[in-house]
Amino acid sequence: MSEQPPNPTHESAHQQTQAQADAAAYHAYYYGQQTQQAARPSPQRPNFPLLIGLAFMVLTFGFCMMLSSFGGGGASGVASGPKKLNEVLVSGEGEDKIALIELKGVIAEQQTSGGILGASVNLVERMEREFAAAAADEKVKAVLLRIDSPGGTVSASDQIWHTVSEFRRTTNKPVIVHMGGTCASGGYYIAVACDALICEPTTITGSIGVILSTLNFADLLKKYGVADVTIKSGANKDLLNSTAPPNAEHREILQAMVDETHSRFVELVAKGRPIDLPTAQKLADGRIYTAKQALEHQLVDGIGYREDALAEIRKRAKLAKAKLIRYRTPV
Repeated sequence: MSEQPPNPTHESAHQQTQAQADAAAYHAYYYGQQTQQAARPSPQRPNFPLLIGLAFMVLTFGFCMMLSSFGGGGASGVASGPKKLNEVLVSGEGEDKIALIELKGVIAEQQTSGGILGASVNLVERMEREFAAAAADEKVKAVLLRIDSPGGTVSASDQIWHTVSEFRRTTNKPVIVHMGGTCASGGYYIAVACDALICEPTTITGSIGVILSTLNFADLLKKYGVADVTIKSGANKDLLNSTAPPNAEHREILQAMVDETHSRFVELVAKGRPIDLPTAQKLADGRIYTAKQALEHQLVDGIGYREDALAEIRKRAKLAKAKLIRYRTPV
């Protein structure tokens, strides 16, 4: 049987359809489902990796983890207004409400769910919107903040701490933390902004500290005859350059930054917990604590489960009964 010659028209149409599908998939991946004020142009691949800023590292509050960053960050997406939050009943009854706000996973400005191609969510913005909704609703008498996180970036942790602190200051509504399996480092940083902290019997908490980590390949590259060539505008522009020998001055600069951030963390712990600054400093060597240890050191107020945290809320807000609700962004 003789072979049929390819149909150029059919092949061209197929290639065009595939190209459109690839473009749509990339657009969905790159832009995600974020709310922005302005559209961001499509990225272009540079011919050479010009690094502007800190590459391959990020200052974090981390527990048993290391985060890395390449180039700049920030939200991206098409311009659109924020969708109004839906209120979902979790349990209970009555006119009064308790808002359940959940913080899960690594704390960062952008959280991605569902793998590499999953939707990207601005965590800081979500927390702001949910606390704003709880503040605006007169029937919401308190917030149950559920935290299950090993920590995350300094910036995001501090912004959420500020959101919680301002909510308490402006509304006088109590915020009670219910810790999940892990409420450490950046998660604990946020927790100390609240009225009371309840952890489960198996919760791991603490890890009061700051970490900035990178890898250095200078010796490895030298072994294979590869030399670092970095063009920079100043002596300290390539802080912790991973392909150049470690620089003592760079270490001093970054250690000072870590120490300053750590000092703020310790001060917030002393401010938010019934312990003085010297005690907080002794507890803040980066170690983790079990629930029992945390209670002994007054890092938490009690050990229990969700019902115990809700009982504490009802006592503080003087509620005989109330509905437990949560917020959801419409799809």
